[in-house]
Amino acid sequence: MIRRNYAPDQKARMVLHAKKIIAEGRFQYDEEDKTLPLAFMSIKQKLTPNTNQITYYSTRTQRAGHGDLAWAVLQAFGCESPFEEFKSE
Repeated sequence: MIRRNYAPDQKARMVLHAKKIIAEGRFQYDEEDKTLPLAFMSIKQKLTPNTNQITYYSTRTQRAGHGDLAWAVLQAFGCESPFEEFKSE
């Protein structure tokens, strides 16, 4: 596993991009598997102590782990071209 560290603005872009994809109904997953929704719900928002920037972090729970699965999905969402247009067929 590769450990990645993101600056607060990078995390914010990842989360906002994911929210957009999900709101547009472009993300599908197996609804029987509760692991992924729990991983997404483990991502929380807070302010950084020194600069008061909004950042995101994952809480650790026994059921959802540390949100690693959700962060992996957010990382994959970043591979989408920001200029690509999606059309319903």
